[in-house]
Amino acid sequence: MFSVTPVLEGEARGRRVSFSPDVDDSYRMNVIDKIKGLMDEVDHIHRKEEKQLQKTLDAEKWAFKQKQEKELQDFLKKQKQEAQSFEFCQTESKNNLRDRHQNETLRLFGTTSSSGWGSSGGANNTTTTGWTPDAWNNSSSQQPNQRQSVMDYWNQN
Repeated sequence: MFSVTPVLEGEARGRRVSFSPDVDDSYRMNVIDKIKGLMDEVDHIHRKEEKQLQKTLDAEKWAFKQKQEKELQDFLKKQKQEAQSFEFCQTESKNNLRDRHQNETLRLFGTTSSSGWGSSGGANNTTTTGWTPDAWNNSSSQQPNQRQSVMDYWNQN
């Protein structure tokens, strides 16, 4: 009756159907129409599968991007927390050193004045020894380059 010859992938338009010479034209046209209909059906199914696959791939891509975004946000949050913890430890270390130096200065020089040696005498100025700010520098108002006290120095930094 008829035979279909296989065609290479790139030559899809060159498909041919061969009929024996004794087959009438109406039968040939009917067979050719059925083959074209089947090819159209196959093309339709393939396009449908491609669309479905594309939808699935797009959904997977979106889910993957969302997962990456969440992981990135979690990572950034963790990094921020670690940075804050690190800064807190550094600040705590500085404060501990400042307190230790302040306590050491108090122990060595015997003053409990929180404002240091350069403070003016008054009700808030208490000392554990006989020292007074005026005894340290009698002419403090006359000297513009007055020495900075150890306590003032540590309280600044």
